[in-house]
Amino acid sequence: MARVDFSLYLVTDRHQTCGRPLQDVVSAALRAGVRAVQLREKDLPTRPLLALAREMTDLARSYGARMLVNDGRMSASPPGATGPICRRRGYAQRPRDGCWDRTA
Repeated sequence: MARVDFSLYLVTDRHQTCGRPLQDVVSAALRAGVRAVQLREKDLPTRPLLALAREMTDLARSYGARMLVNDGRMSASPPGATGPICRRRGYAQRPRDGCWDRTA
């Protein structure tokens, strides 16, 4: 698997899109060169989050970008996503036990 380019990446918050659909905002960022997207929608219940993660993963993949899902409730990432970010201390640095271990 190729390395993820974190020199410019997007962290989502659908409440900060000025009324635009999140998909439109993410698509514009990907067209502008973002190659990693962190889906961080903490207030979504698990099923809607998983559906959004699948949709965003397909969108990211169409631009050759990676998708990270920021949620400790999901034991596995959606198909095609780089991986979930599990809630632990610190910052995401490397995959461990199927999650991004933020304490690496």
